[in-house]
Amino acid sequence: MMFFNLFDAFEEKYEDIQILGVDKSRTKLDQHKPCTVFLELSQKPPKRWLDLFAMKQVSPFHPVRARIEKHYMVVTCQYRDYEKNLMNLLQKDIEECNFEYRKLENPD
Repeated sequence: MMFFNLFDAFEEKYEDIQILGVDKSRTKLDQHKPCTVFLELSQKPPKRWLDLFAMKQVSPFHPVRARIEKHYMVVTCQYRDYEKNLMNLLQKDIEECNFEYRKLENPD
């Protein structure tokens, strides 16, 4: 008879969230109005990760606002911001959230 820890059976292995790219079918780009950009994520983030990401978004120093909807990061920004370094900025946010989430989940 095989025994196992019940909690281990339900624990999912966390893999870092990644931006896979822009979902062009949902993204609306307009040089004269705010743009809505849908960035596809590698997976739907866990609740604690979402909390970390939300804390970054309330900073008055953060130049763009983004939210997570299922496995998308949805960004509303000006076209000029999209053209500049929007992807680099958001990738940095994701990397920081991944790092902080791992520290929370594995405090050792």
